Amino acid sequence: MDRLEFETQWRRSEPRVRAFLAAACRDGAAVQDMTQETAMAAWRKRDQFDPHRDFTAWIIGMARFVLLRHRRDLARRRVILAPDLVERLAETAIAEAETLDRRRQLLAACREKLGESARRLLALRLGENLPLAEVAARLGRSHGAVRTAFSRIRDWLRACIEAGLKGQDLNPEPQEEL
Repeated sequence: MDRLEFETQWRRSEPRVRAFLAAACRDGAAVQDMTQETAMAAWRKRDQFDPHRDFTAWIIGMARFVLLRHRRDLARRRVILAPDLVERLAETAIAEAETLDRRRQLLAACREKLGESARRLLALRLGENLPLAEVAARLGRSHGAVRTAFSRIRDWLRACIEAGLKGQDLNPEPQEEL
């Protein structure tokens, strides 16, 4: 795994790693330290990563070992969490990561069904992070029309993703041009 791919995968997984660690440790500084330690361990072992595995599950497994080591060190001073609770937290984090990955895949599939103008509106609003007023100005439309269109696109994408999660067709009627 090269540096760019690792950084991309880490940026996608880091919030879940941090959430996993924060669920087991209330000390924000310790969570930050463990997150960085997890990133460094993953970087050192990146050549051992099997690209057929889920990166987030792999790195949460590393975070689990970092957390257990942290707990062991703290256990000399006080009791934090039982090891079985850490295992359950890791399982939950991995399951949630899989659900988020599935949602991301469905979002991409649903976005493909949008018309060109809807995709352009999304690119301006979310991709370029422009305020609605600027999007409206660039598209030559009123602020209210852009706000309504953006709201409809979000609602349609949400319904499309939910349908996909239920195993239903991804809304056979593509989103009309907005």
